[in-house]
Amino acid sequence: MKKKISLCLLFFITLPLFGCESIKTHEVMAADEFIVTIDAGHGGSGSTPGKRAYDGSFYEWEINDRVATVVEDVLEEQGVTVIRVDDVTGETDVPLEERLEKAIGVGTDLHISIHQNADCIVSEATGMEVYYNSSSSEKNIMFATDLTRRISDYVGAKNRGWKASDGNLFITREFYRAGVDVVLVEGLFMSNKEDVKLMATQQYADDYGSAVADSVLIVYRDEINK
Repeated sequence: MKKKISLCLLFFITLPLFGCESIKTHEVMAADEFIVTIDAGHGGSGSTPGKRAYDGSFYEWEINDRVATVVEDVLEEQGVTVIRVDDVTGETDVPLEERLEKAIGVGTDLHISIHQNADCIVSEATGMEVYYNSSSSEKNIMFATDLTRRISDYVGAKNRGWKASDGNLFITREFYRAGVDVVLVEGLFMSNKEDVKLMATQQYADDYGSAVADSVLIVYRDEINK
């Protein structure tokens, strides 16, 4: 399989690098920075009821965290400011309202919410999909479509499409209302036995995370390099 992260080297970004420790203040960054906020959906250590593999082998947040860390590392290597707004220890499930408040507080330009999917029973449902707000900017919609194709290609998974979710998902609804580009990404199915085997590997997180980071770098290259 080809190296995916190498796509990030198609161009260079010269913005200064900032740390991405958990947020301690809501200080807004410099106006000319392109800021990406990421949240690994839910929480670990049983802090979110359910939200785990069908066999109990992992919590969803654990996989989300691995993916978010790859996205963060790749983007930071290219000089992009990245801030996590979930609890990076996984000990608590930070309320969605608080994640939104933290992201807006630092002046985010793009918010990415990382998730894994699940059916209500063990099944063969599989694939990856991206949710966005249909009223979003043209660039946001371009990002959603590019990302959907890219994650499916990198992971080698079924493409379930990019889907408008204007009202029923807090993340896509409220970030749009705040004027921020946003996507919520659903990975493979924790209710699918074969998917769970793949999801437990670091390769899955590397491929999923690299796809997200590469899509940001390609679609938002003008905003990043301004």
